[in-house]
Amino acid sequence: MRLLVIRHAPAGDREAWSAEGKDDRARPLTAAGRRKMREAANGLARLVPRPAALGTSPLVRARETARLAARALGAVRAEEVAALSPWRALAGKGY
Repeated sequence: MRLLVIRHAPAGDREAWSAEGKDDRARPLTAAGRRKMREAANGLARLVPRPAALGTSPLVRARETARLAARALGAVRAEEVAALSPWRALAGKGY
């Protein structure tokens, strides 16, 4: 099995987002981030075989990135995987 890990594309500014009282889990990609991910995913599509599955964390920016990657890679729909949440490892620690 081969595993390809993709970090989410550029998202909105974390400090500005939280200064407005917004939940970081809902922070979306920027327009430039979406453009850059489309370009990167199109490049990946020429380099890697079509994936059998594509998982994403529940973060909005990760889901948006995964949808763009799935489209370019010809993958099945991106599936949300709760275990990929960055907060999962922090459960019980005040998060």
